[in-house]
Amino acid sequence: MIPRSCASLWTTVGTLAMSLTSAARAQSKVASRHAAGFTTPWYVVFADSELTIALDTSRVSRVDSSTYRLWLKTRWAAPRNGTRKHTSSPFNREMIRTYLRCSPVAYKVIGTVVSLDDGPPLDSMVVGDRRARLGAWNVAKPRSADVGAGENACRLLHRRPGI
Repeated sequence: MIPRSCASLWTTVGTLAMSLTSAARAQSKVASRHAAGFTTPWYVVFADSELTIALDTSRVSRVDSSTYRLWLKTRWAAPRNGTRKHTSSPFNREMIRTYLRCSPVAYKVIGTVVSLDDGPPLDSMVVGDRRARLGAWNVAKPRSADVGAGENACRLLHRRPGI
């Protein structure tokens, strides 16, 4: 038989363990939305073993019922030189100002800035807002990170009031 004081202690420990389990579950949900290197207002819209893409939820403007102007940030697991940005220095972070069309997912890039870790910009490419608006849509390739990020961003933005 367990003495009354020990039984009370085990009840307290059990309650604490359940509370910690609930807190851990809540934390894992937050961690899945705010991956390493991203804090509020950034919301992760795509992640795999090579890269993570997040949307800045504080700087979104709706252009029409299916189009938004927004900021995305991509962080790569390993530094790269890229295929379109021919920078002489490796980078693993890219800030992208873009138009996002939701159906079908397509982009018009206004400008990008690349850097290594949290260091200063290494290279940039700026088309400008007017030229981007007038330019052709870059339709995202099926099963690409662009489609995954675009679809998830669109689902999130369509649910948010005031955007």
